[in-house]
This record gives sequence, structure tokens and C-alpha cells, in this order.
Amino acid sequence: MNSETVLVTGATGMLGRMVLDKLIPAGFKIIVLIEPSQWHSIELPKEISLLKGDIRRPETYRDTLKTCTYVIHIAASTQVYPRRNANCYNINTEAVKLLAEEVLQSSVKRLVHIGTASSFGSGTKTTLRSELSDFNLAAYGMDYINSKQQAQSYLLQLHSQRQLPVIIINPTFMIGPYDRIPSSGRMLKTLLSGSLPGYTHGGRSFVYSGDVAEAIVNALTQGRNGQCYITGGENLSYKDFFTLACTLYNKPFTLKRIPLGLTHILGFLSSAWARVVQKPPLLSYGVSLLAGKYQFYSSAKATAELNYKITPLSNAIKESVDWMVKHNVFKIQ
Repeated sequence: MNSETVLVTGATGMLGRMVLDKLIPAGFKIIVLIEPSQWHSIELPKEISLLKGDIRRPETYRDTLKTCTYVIHIAASTQVYPRRNANCYNINTEAVKLLAEEVLQSSVKRLVHIGTASSFGSGTKTTLRSELSDFNLAAYGMDYINSKQQAQSYLLQLHSQRQLPVIIINPTFMIGPYDRIPSSGRMLKTLLSGSLPGYTHGGRSFVYSGDVAEAIVNALTQGRNGQCYITGGENLSYKDFFTLACTLYNKPFTLKRIPLGLTHILGFLSSAWARVVQKPPLLSYGVSLLAGKYQFYSSAKATAELNYKITPLSNAIKESVDWMVKHNVFKIQ
């Protein structure tokens, strides 16, 4: 039995739950920080110890942190609607600053912080973005993206100035099980339930969430402090991604490409209507602005230093969809 203790935040989300699946076999003692509002609705393995607390209130986890060897910080606000959202900064930036200070005052060996590949901007297949790339998405005004980038810059600065023992994992667009909301699986749900109106120009690096989780656990003892590691997968256009999903479930691909200008109009109108009905839109204006971008990345550094391996995307899609269907998130039409 491993005698080292890991404190995990954000363990009830898609990625967090996968991280637990990787940590348990490794024998770590695992403590999960849970907000009081989620206390009675969680379903976690019996091997996990639960700590009622709030990442924004260090006094709720300070004493426990002193007993921990490692911290994996996944908790974040991933809201992309509305674009301007102060909650993103409260959770994704300010709470991270508080946690980092607590880590510095403890004997924690390493903080593994989960950022986003978007902190390195967007690139094409011929110009893949890497950890050396500059951030080029600030002009889109997405507080989620900007708040994550600010947190990353702060942590790297704190490592340089005060030797904060931190590694940052930067996932691309994750696909996998445990997606109850669903979040990233929403595209697959909309496609396979027959309600996706079309696809846009652009694409993403689609990655299996289990691969990212493996890299996170590896980062507890591998890699270098003060470094970022992009954990990506297959760089595909939206057309190719949807075609693959349709093929896996024996559905004909009949979608037409929606012109980018029309996408922006639909996003603007959907966001306006969402403010009226007080429900998040299927396509927000902020997301429509990014829809035509190719967000393609290289994972060469993670492969070399974190023993990172990439699972075929077809496997990730099957796990994601089959899990959602099994748990009644949606039905395939």
C-alpha cells in the first residue's frame, strides 16, 4: 500500500472521475475535496476519503493539506456562456492563487494543476501549437479561456520567484465516460440524437480523457516543476470528427457545412434568446466566434517526459457515447 496521500479537487467531473480510476490501482491514499452542495449527490469509490470544503476558502482544507504529499487541482468553472463571467475568475484564477499559497506553506511535494491547451492559442495542422507558443485568444473575450491563462501565468511566475513545486497539464478537447451533464459529449449527443443542424469550418484536437488522467497521475512523480505539458490527441476537422462518430454507430453522414458568417449570426441570436429564457444556448456567440478556428496541438513534450500515450479517438467516442446511453443521458436515434 502506497503511504503517500493525494488531495484531489474536482473529482466528480468527467476528468476527475477518470483520475480517481488511475489513482486507486496505484495505491495512493486519496482525499477528495467536495463542496457542501455536492455532498449528498456524489457517487465515488469506497476507497476515497471525503473532505467537505470549498476551494475558495483555504480554511476548509488547510489542515488536511498539511497531511498530503501531492495535490491534483482539477476543479474549475468551464462555463463559456456568458462570455463575461466573473465566476470564472473567482474559481479559475483567484482560488488557484489561494491554493498555491497554501501549498507553499505546506510540505506538499508537487501541485499538479489542470489548465487548458487554449492557453497556447490555436494553430493549424501545418503550425501545431506547443508549450512554446504565445497565447493568441484574448481578443475573443472568453472569460473561461482568459481566466485559465491568467492562472497558468501566475503559477509559473510563483515557481520562478518562490519555487512553487507545480506542473501544469494542458488538455485539449476531452472525450470520455462519466460525462453526466454532458459537457464535451454534448456534440456527440446532439449528433447521434439527430438534432445537429450542421458543422462549421474549423477543428480541434480531440483526446481521450483517460489518456489525460494517466498523464496527470504520471506527473506526480515524472516531468519537471515549472513546466507545462499539452495532452492532446487526434487533430481533426469537425467534419472528420462527426463522420467518424457516424461511422462507428452505422449512421449516414448527411450534415452540410454551415457558413461561418451564418454561424456567428446563429450564435448571436441564440445567446440573445438564452438571456430571455434563462437557459444556456446550444451555440453561444462566444463559441461561434471560435468555431472557425483550428485548435490543433502537439503533445511531443508530454510524450517524451510524462510517458504520454494517445488512445485511438474511435475508442474514446465509443466509451463516451456508450456511457451516456447506459446512464440515460440520451438515446441514439
